[in-house]
Amino acid sequence: MSLLFIISDEVNRRSLLPVLDIFIQNEYECKILVNNYCMNFLKGYSKHFVNESDAMKLSWQFVISGNPIEKDKFKGRFVGVHHGSMFGNSAWSLYTARHSDIYFGLSPQELPFIKHHLKDKFNEDKFIPSGNPANDYLIDLSNSTPDLRTRKRKLLGLEDKRTILLSSHWTSIGNLRRFGTGLLDALIWNFPNHQIICTCHPKLLTNPKSEFLVDRPVKTPHFDAHWLVNSLKAKQSNQVKVFLDEPKSAELAFLSDIFIGDNSSLLAEASLFKIPLIRSIGGVYFDKTISKIISSATYEFENTEKLLETIKYVEDPTQINKKMSEKIRELFIYNIGSSAKTIFDSLTSMR
Repeated sequence: MSLLFIISDEVNRRSLLPVLDIFIQNEYECKILVNNYCMNFLKGYSKHFVNESDAMKLSWQFVISGNPIEKDKFKGRFVGVHHGSMFGNSAWSLYTARHSDIYFGLSPQELPFIKHHLKDKFNEDKFIPSGNPANDYLIDLSNSTPDLRTRKRKLLGLEDKRTILLSSHWTSIGNLRRFGTGLLDALIWNFPNHQIICTCHPKLLTNPKSEFLVDRPVKTPHFDAHWLVNSLKAKQSNQVKVFLDEPKSAELAFLSDIFIGDNSSLLAEASLFKIPLIRSIGGVYFDKTISKIISSATYEFENTEKLLETIKYVEDPTQINKKMSEKIRELFIYNIGSSAKTIFDSLTSMR
């Protein structure tokens, strides 16, 4: 069995590398399509690199990617794997599902979503619910004790105190591109006794000039991430910790007591830890049903004043409802700890 992995960025690395590692450990023939990202961040896998011209000449049993690819470009069955932890916030996963020969879904609940939108353009026989391999490591955090959180905070130079996580997607509807550092400034001044962690989707750091917004590609030629990233770094202090690379964003949610997000699928990962989920509502969801479910399971804000009011509200322990985000977990958090193994077992059974 020969497999070609297409890992073009950080989010695909997080989802596909756990799968690749299992195949390598079991001595299957695996190659990674070489690109600039691989050359910089996957040097330890260099013996598995293959350039595009050679990859196009070879026949593969499976071509595995987290994004849609040109099906005629490579000879083999295209396998789609989620690179995020949600569906319905945009139409992106539908494009991957539609162009896949085998599609590993986030949960059994994703199949009705796909069928509703793609109808007869999607054969449900190619759908296999697996969960997102990027979240497999969360199994240890979800079953942990408070002591583990204390120790992990210490390892990252964090204090063991009330902590707010401010996160952002990379697109123009993300918190950082909508509000700049305004939300962070508001948190610093209004919650001086809290520790504040700030993070963002790794693609923001690549200074993207286009995006896929809800259901269509959009060009953003004038966006410049450099001022935003430098402004965030300038906010670093004893109170504010900015993490732009590692650790993984979901681990930062584990270390926090309050989560602030947007349309990013980090919301789903944070739901696992049963902390208050607050999100900005500047962007619309592709799927209206999913949007209503998310709205019922989160606290929403559209401006700074509402955000501050909401944080003060959830700071009251009597207001905390740990079951509030249960519907989010049911939709998106599935099979954690075994997702990569499920994909491995499914594909090897098809040989």
